[in-house]
Amino acid sequence: NKIMVAHTSTQHSSRRKYVTIKVNGRRTRLQLDTASDITLISRATWKHIGEPPV
Repeated sequence: NKIMVAHTSTQHSSRRKYVTIKVNGRRTRLQLDTASDITLISRATWKHIGEPPV
C-alpha cells in the first residue's frame, strides 16, 4: 500500500495557509502548518483520498 502525493497549488490569507494536493490521484485542500509535529485530516478527507491505511 503506497500513498502518492503531488503538490498542485498554494493559497494563503493573513491567518492560514492552504495547499491543494493530489493524494492517490485525488485532489484535496489541506491547511499548511509548518510548525506542527503531526498531520490530522478529517474522516471525510480520508475517505475522499481512498481510505489509505493509517
